Amino acid sequence: MKEAAAKAPDTVATLVETFMKRHMEAKRRAPRYIEETRRNFDNHVLPRWGYLDIKTITRRDVSELLDAVMDHGSTVRDTDGQRRRVPGGPIAANRTLAGIRALFNFALRRGIIEATPVALVERPGEEKSRDRTLTAEEIRAIWLACGSLGYPFGTFFRLALITAQRRDEVARTRWNDLDLDEAVWTLPAEATKAGRTHAVPLAPAAIDVLRALPRKATTTARGTRPSEYVLTSSGDSPISGFSKAKPRLDLTIAKGRNGVPLAAWTIHDMRRSAATEMGRLGVSRFVIGKVLNHADRTVTGIYDRYAYIQEKRHALEAWARYVEDLTNPPGENVVPMRAAVS
Repeated sequence: MKEAAAKAPDTVATLVETFMKRHMEAKRRAPRYIEETRRNFDNHVLPRWGYLDIKTITRRDVSELLDAVMDHGSTVRDTDGQRRRVPGGPIAANRTLAGIRALFNFALRRGIIEATPVALVERPGEEKSRDRTLTAEEIRAIWLACGSLGYPFGTFFRLALITAQRRDEVARTRWNDLDLDEAVWTLPAEATKAGRTHAVPLAPAAIDVLRALPRKATTTARGTRPSEYVLTSSGDSPISGFSKAKPRLDLTIAKGRNGVPLAAWTIHDMRRSAATEMGRLGVSRFVIGKVLNHADRTVTGIYDRYAYIQEKRHALEAWARYVEDLTNPPGENVVPMRAAVS
């Protein structure tokens, strides 16, 4: 029996499960990164390779899989047995290659394979650098429209804009991570894409938004208690459904601009716009990187454990004042955030 078990092939599906548990989860990678990696395996790798012995995968197999993802995506079968098409393209192919590369390197380190077939495989897709930044008028339009959108998504968009943090990090904010008296939001390592603790100083505008929020309740076996999440519809989990909330915001913006919508933009464009404007306001690129929680891979960066709280506070308060000047110019009435739950 033991001999048979020892000879059982290391299938790609089996190794993926081990990789997700022993590498991704054990090393406390960011939840969104884990989710995206799992999705790429489920959508593009396992339908083609799941039953194969990992030792049999060749460089040609890798290239053919990536070509298929680039050209026409993948077909997967849902839990109800229905088949559906998963779109492909350059970004999907590049992310799939990143997952495959990490998987085979993991197998190599564990002695499961003696060489990786991903060696010398280049990224199949050319990704265009995104450079969309919002104009002053667009920032004003977004901020004011959020007041009509209300809680939780109007609040989410305002906080994402004013803090310059990532979408999912803002959406999953917990009350316990906020110190409103000290004006600091501390993201634990497991809550960040970078996988490290990140302190975000909160400008007065952000504090004003947060202090005006309702504290929703959640029901447990022991009764009702306040929800741990700042932005929640149910009280039990953080908000999601951005693909529906963003069009609602776009419609509200268009109404405020005499029916004229903004040029195509994404939630991430708010973060890029904040970084760009901080640069114009005199903030160094180094400090902007600290605000954005970007990795500093230099030797100095590895040893430097100073948190740069004051420098980040200066940068975010300068950015917040810029937004406030746009949305509430001298002589205009303040447009408050509507706190009522929609």
